Amino acid sequence: MPINTDPLALKQPFKPPILNAHPLTEKTPTEGIWFMDASATRVNGKWRYKATILEITTGKQVIEGEGSAQVGELRAIVLAAQNGAKVIYVDSYAMWAGATQWICQWEALNWEVNRSPVWRTEDCQLLLDIARQTPFKKGWVKVHVNNDQPATKWNQQVDELARIRGIKTGDMLGLEWYRLGEWLHQKLDDTG
Repeated sequence: MPINTDPLALKQPFKPPILNAHPLTEKTPTEGIWFMDASATRVNGKWRYKATILEITTGKQVIEGEGSAQVGELRAIVLAAQNGAKVIYVDSYAMWAGATQWICQWEALNWEVNRSPVWRTEDCQLLLDIARQTPFKKGWVKVHVNNDQPATKWNQQVDELARIRGIKTGDMLGLEWYRLGEWLHQKLDDTG
């Protein structure tokens, strides 16, 4: 009889190939460290994202496409991983936990959760395949914190680079909605 090595059946924790990164410090070597963020806006009735991935020793890359900010974040993580990132820092808890804690469980469940397909399954599968070939780490950075930590400074820089500026200052109603959205985004720690 074959041995069942399925972690779900064995009730053992999963060990994903994407591990949690240690906090970035002044002494951390910076080669291969990337930060990423994304934002989105509606253009002609469709969501468009702008994502920035910043390899801190060589410069930035900006990608744009159709979809939400979360789609942009996931695409940016995949792009950084494809370009040899050793560590990718994100300020989205869902993007961090998805890769460091949930991705292998999704795979074991045939990319479904409660009989519903995992969101952006193809991108998640690609990310897992890349990590199995070239392991990397992901770190989470708390957003909208004012301190002098290196991760906070880099995260603020990439957040600014990813920001979409589509509101004209003469459009006061649009500007007020923009400010309200920014306030809500910060109050929810980038979860909304």
